[in-house]
Amino acid sequence: MPKLKILGISKSEFRSCYTVEKNQDCFKFIRDFIRELKIDTPYPYGVILNEDDIATDKEEKIEEYFDKIDNFRNDEYSIDVIAFKEKMIVVINSKEDKQQEIAGILDKYIDW
Repeated sequence: MPKLKILGISKSEFRSCYTVEKNQDCFKFIRDFIRELKIDTPYPYGVILNEDDIATDKEEKIEEYFDKIDNFRNDEYSIDVIAFKEKMIVVINSKEDKQQEIAGILDKYIDW
């Protein structure tokens, strides 16, 4: 997966916010990122479900995925993913300062 282009960063001790250019790779980025933070989700992000609510091998079209907010959480993190027409914003909240850990994970996915 090519690295995503970063459009903006905002950080404080317990909150990090990253704005990335929106493309089809964003779905895989979010799935991989929340997995690395050990967050379990009932459905893979951006994957189309069949009539029995079982994940298929197809993704939604990213250009049709906008004006949506999704939240993923565990005991350490609460992550909001906000999809707009041309960008996605990922907001990571934590109870402890996790900026270094988060930045280390994001290095795999983001073109700084």
